[in-house]
Amino acid sequence: MTAPAACPWQSPSLLDQSWQLPEHSPEDQRTITTLQQQHALPEFLAAILHQRGITATNAADFLNPKLKTALPDPFHLKDMEQAATRTITALAKGETITIWGDYDVDGATSTALLLRFFAALGYPAAHCNHYIPDRLSEGYGPNAAGLLQLHENGTALVICVDSGTVAFEPLKAAANAGLDVIVLDHHLGAETLPEAVAVVNPNRLDETSPCRTQAAVGISFLFAIAVNQRLKSQPSETPSIKPVTSPFLLSLLDLVALGTVCDVMPLTGLNRAFVKQGLEVLRQRTKPGLNALMEIAGVNSPPNAYHLGFALGPRINAGGRVGAAETGATLLATENTAQATTLAQQLNHWNKERQALEQQVLEDATAQASAQLASQPAMLMVHDAAWHPGVIGIVASRLKDAFHMPAAVIAWQEGAEGSRVGKASCRSIPGVDIGGLIGAARQENILIEGGGHQAAGGFSIREDQLPLFEAFATARIAAAVADYQSRRHYHASAFLPASAITNQLYQQLQPVEPFGMGNPKPRFIIGPARIAHWDLLKDKHLRLNLVDHGAMKGKGTLKAMAFNQAQSPLHLFLESYNGQAVYAAGTLSLNQWQGRESTELMLDDLSPAL
Repeated sequence: MTAPAACPWQSPSLLDQSWQLPEHSPEDQRTITTLQQQHALPEFLAAILHQRGITATNAADFLNPKLKTALPDPFHLKDMEQAATRTITALAKGETITIWGDYDVDGATSTALLLRFFAALGYPAAHCNHYIPDRLSEGYGPNAAGLLQLHENGTALVICVDSGTVAFEPLKAAANAGLDVIVLDHHLGAETLPEAVAVVNPNRLDETSPCRTQAAVGISFLFAIAVNQRLKSQPSETPSIKPVTSPFLLSLLDLVALGTVCDVMPLTGLNRAFVKQGLEVLRQRTKPGLNALMEIAGVNSPPNAYHLGFALGPRINAGGRVGAAETGATLLATENTAQATTLAQQLNHWNKERQALEQQVLEDATAQASAQLASQPAMLMVHDAAWHPGVIGIVASRLKDAFHMPAAVIAWQEGAEGSRVGKASCRSIPGVDIGGLIGAARQENILIEGGGHQAAGGFSIREDQLPLFEAFATARIAAAVADYQSRRHYHASAFLPASAITNQLYQQLQPVEPFGMGNPKPRFIIGPARIAHWDLLKDKHLRLNLVDHGAMKGKGTLKAMAFNQAQSPLHLFLESYNGQAVYAAGTLSLNQWQGRESTELMLDDLSPAL
């Protein structure tokens, strides 16, 4: 399981990557040995933990994270006291509370979490509702018309989740009308705050909280804890409202886990505890909506972070992408099994429609992006008036992964007086803060509006301002992008023969779960191996059987899958493969089929042996 003395594979690889394995000094090895012995770990797993900054001292908290130790006092966040106080006043007076959500998974989970919390307090459903703006007609975040309509219909308090930090004009209009607004958000703030009762956001510029990487659903969970604590400490003010128990609050963690993973938050620290314990709650399948969604998505095994991000999340998002924005939040909040089944079926249908839309936009956007490479841009900016705004975020993510560059995908819409306005969705690479770029461009009046966090964001822009934004982005991020490109290596965690990849080894990796942003799946270099068989599935996926080079045919076969690699350098190499030794790079996955389990390699790259 140790690295070879010298690189035995061709570099760069077939996909033009330089593979790297960690180099351990004698001091590193002593640290690994200590970690291995004190926590009874396999050597390769201790080495992986060491690479992630885990020591014998903090390994227990990493391997078995507990909210008891990770959860901060919610009142350390600025404005949390004001938010809890105003909410309790609303509960005491029987005022109508509206949760203003968002159409993505983080917004839907935040909305559902608060609806469930207020219902568990015993607050009448007639006095607590939710509103999700339409992506196409209303856009992102609170708008003045919607807020004023809620006020006219009797709402006294709006709790805005996953947006609102930079909604200056809408919140000013609400304040002028006498409508109170609480903001629970995590997007990067501006130099000033909007007019609101409270803006609870760890990414306010004046915030000193260490909890800067939580999704809005995590902030909503802390808010629920804060309100519950105040209810316990002052029961006489709300005699008809009963605080919830700790087990109930913990039962909300499946929603927190789902929103955290789908909003691509780092799975470290508090988020790791949220997701680790949230998955345990999810495996109990107690919420009708999530249970129905898992059934229709074919999640039959115990769900993990992959299922959150790639099976459940896209389906919840689908409603907002096709004009049925409230469906996801309603599904997650309902206790009606029949309604949950119907909503899950609708979301699954819309997700298939989304996939078809996405494929067409992706093909067009990829062609544009490829043409832009000749000019060496700092950021890919592709645009078209025919593109559906509901899929541009997914396409931006695909472009970022394919080209290893920040990407903005813009859908043009007709504006006033014949001008066009673009709605953009952006995704970024490590080391390039896209939310910071958007915020700075907004401050320079280059953008109409916009916001985001380090990995993702969105903005609106007039067509004539696009060249100015391109120049602004180049000046601000070109050096960081160039640095990332110059260091673009494939960092693997360990070097193993194909025969070492077993179900037992896969199980030994499970304590490092959940995997995601900030705690990626360990990558392995496998070899030397021989490709015993390969074929092309559905004209786009490659399937391989690997065996140790020199081993008897079929002995210790490791199955490998490379998705969407038809006509890639991997496919072209396989078509002329002559039995030579190769090295494979990828991550491990457990395939469960008809009661049988087998560990497989999710193939990222191949390299012929030297």
